[in-house]
Amino acid sequence: MVGTKTNIVTAVEIRGRDAADAPLLRPLLHTTRKNFAICEVSADKGYLSFDNAKAIAAASATPYIAFKSNSTIGDVHKMGHAKTQAWTEM
Repeated sequence: MVGTKTNIVTAVEIRGRDAADAPLLRPLLHTTRKNFAICEVSADKGYLSFDNAKAIAAASATPYIAFKSNSTIGDVHKMGHAKTQAWTEM
């Protein structure tokens, strides 16, 4: 994670070249929260998941994660309301 105004690297997770991005967001968020206040999290579609949107919202931040081309409103209806609040707001 990187501060967009300061360019400070707030957390790093190094994995293999084929590691999935989405599961890494939560540990990066957790590490960043230890030392920085987080208001917003912007991420590319590799980080898109219901759980990541919810984790960001639980950190009192607003998620801005790009949607994938196959994301639909129907995705929200498959999950419970509590899990999709942040997703719906995005």
